[in-house]
Amino acid sequence: MGDDKAVDYMVRKMVIGEDDDTAVMFINKLGLAVPYLRAENGLMHPEIIKKDVNKIVNILGTTTAQVKTVKEITQDIVKPEFDSDDKYAEKIDDAKAMIIAKTKKMSRQNAVKTYLEALDNVKGFIADNPQISKSIMIKQALNQAGSVITDEANLDIQDIQAGINSVMDVYKLVSRINVHKGSEAD
Repeated sequence: MGDDKAVDYMVRKMVIGEDDDTAVMFINKLGLAVPYLRAENGLMHPEIIKKDVNKIVNILGTTTAQVKTVKEITQDIVKPEFDSDDKYAEKIDDAKAMIIAKTKKMSRQNAVKTYLEALDNVKGFIADNPQISKSIMIKQALNQAGSVITDEANLDIQDIQAGINSVMDVYKLVSRINVHKGSEAD
């Protein structure tokens, strides 16, 4: 039981099972604070957590910037006046080119591709159904693309947060461990 990793393994199984009280009792009663903290210290890397937080900030910032850029560029083709425009295909292509130009240096290019595909699909749909409002169809396609992009960003953030949350669980556990004054863990 003296192996630090074995102690950490057993405690993690309890924590994963949401049995923090038993884990704390196990560590405190058996005097395993030092081996457990030594093992956790070897596993925890604050620089990775900082990188994860930066990734989340990047995802949020990039997604927000892309949504804003697309809205600004497409504002003219979602107006009702666009419904009577005979050069709708050309204007949609122009909007796509502007989206590409303004977002080419941003990360998360799959999100941009989602918008571009939505515009291509709606252009084809309008060609096949000229009686339907062009502006409404474009607005719906962009809204759906925006929902997909937001959902993807949220999933990516949740994946990153899972790692951060596990660190928080360990921190809560560590804060409840009894450490003897003057010991290695103190």
